[in-house]
Amino acid sequence: MEFASYEQLILRGWPQALKEPLWILLLDPWACNNILFYRNYLLINYDFKGKVLEIGCGLGWLSLMLKSYVDCFVITTDIGSSKVRKAKDIAVLLNSRSDDYVVCDAAHLPFRDKTFSRVCGNAVLHHVLPSIELVTKEIYRVLDNSGTALFTGEIVASRFLGWLWRKISLQKRPGEGITTLASWQNSFLKAGFTQVKILKENRSGYTKGIFRNIYYRIIQRIPSKFVTKYLVTSVTIVALKT
Repeated sequence: MEFASYEQLILRGWPQALKEPLWILLLDPWACNNILFYRNYLLINYDFKGKVLEIGCGLGWLSLMLKSYVDCFVITTDIGSSKVRKAKDIAVLLNSRSDDYVVCDAAHLPFRDKTFSRVCGNAVLHHVLPSIELVTKEIYRVLDNSGTALFTGEIVASRFLGWLWRKISLQKRPGEGITTLASWQNSFLKAGFTQVKILKENRSGYTKGIFRNIYYRIIQRIPSKFVTKYLVTSVTIVALKT
């Protein structure tokens, strides 16, 4: 990921950087969209107090955001030790860190049953689609009886467009995945969740650079149900245990 400087954020149209915590300056504008979506549409609607588990931390911005805005105990995890180390180094540099950092596989979480009130992640579940049923079962297991799973930036498409996208692009990206809305919902329902909501998000999918900006502007004018059913896009999954 390209690190954006303070000046770059301002030039790219992000004046709210003046009011945001310092760690937001690590991110490009697309990542800032994710942060603002979490803060404006998820943090205000879902109680993040208590113990929160982040899966697939990357640079760790989600954990830093939670610690900045919510009084909660956060455990940050990733399967890559280098990513956990980098997330920890960034947090120390910014004088803000999670309560614990753990290297682990999402399909085999090293935590006791019903430990967390929330399990969350950003753009991570589409990386584990071959083992998604194991992952969703583990998420269900470690959540308490009233727990909620929130995962944003997961990639969806129609069956045909998803197949075409895999042939053209994703086969060149080991570990990437894409599936339908129904498939995402079924994965969580099979794990035992009673309700699975799909929320619209940035809807920029896997597009890059100039094409991403054009695509983004076009699909923002198309009804969300049409976009998530027929086009390649990203969504937020909210799964309720009870």
